[in-house]
Amino acid sequence: LASAQAMLAKTTIRAEVAGTVLIRNVEPGDLVQPSRTLLEIARDGDTELLLPLDEKNLSVIKLGQPAVCVADAFPQQPFTARISFIAPSVDPQKGTIDVRLKVEPVPANLREDMTVSATIETGRRAQALVVPNDALATSVGDRAWVWVARDGKAKKVEVRLGLRGLAMTEVVSGLTAGDWVLADGAGKFVDGERIRLQKQSAATVAEGAATAKELPVDFK
Repeated sequence: LASAQAMLAKTTIRAEVAGTVLIRNVEPGDLVQPSRTLLEIARDGDTELLLPLDEKNLSVIKLGQPAVCVADAFPQQPFTARISFIAPSVDPQKGTIDVRLKVEPVPANLREDMTVSATIETGRRAQALVVPNDALATSVGDRAWVWVARDGKAKKVEVRLGLRGLAMTEVVSGLTAGDWVLADGAGKFVDGERIRLQKQSAATVAEGAATAKELPVDFK
C-alpha cells in the first residue's frame, strides 16, 4: 500500500510558486517526457518586466536604477520601475543580457506578455560640461582627444570623459566652460595651424546623431 501511494504521489504535479495558470499543454492521463512544458503560470507576488538588454550597455546598469516604462497598448500612461535582477550570463546567440524590472505600484492595465518599452536612468548630473560626440577625435576608455581653438589656432587637447549619450558626452576635465571646440574632431588639423571659426550651437550638431534602437541621455 505504501509503495502504491508513493507511485500515486508522483502523478500529482505541484507548482513551486503560487500563481495563475495561463496555458495548459496537457490533459489528465497524458504521457509526458522530461523537459516538456506542461503548464505556464503567472506567479503571484511582485510584478516584473523582462528586458533583453544589449550587452554593450552592461557596464552602465546597476541594481536599483530607476526606469520609466510605457506599454505599447497604453502609450499615454507611463509607469515607474526599478532594476531588481541582472542575469549572470549573456545570451551568446542574441548578444543580450536579461534584466528584470520590479514594478511599483503596478498599473491596473498591465497584463502578461504585453510589449513594454523602458528607459533606464544610468546617471544624472545637476550641471555638466558636454561636447558633441563628433568633436571627439579619438577615444580610449574614459580618455579622448578634442581640437580646440586657442588664439586663432587649432590645439589638440586630452580630456577625461564622464556620462556618455548618443549625441553629447560629458567632459570631466581638460576643458573649461567657454572653450571653443572644433565640431569635426576627425578633421585633418595640424597642432598650431591657423583656423577660421564659424560659430555653431551644440544643439545643432547633436541633431544629426543616430538614435535607431537607442535611448538618448538627457543632461540636465
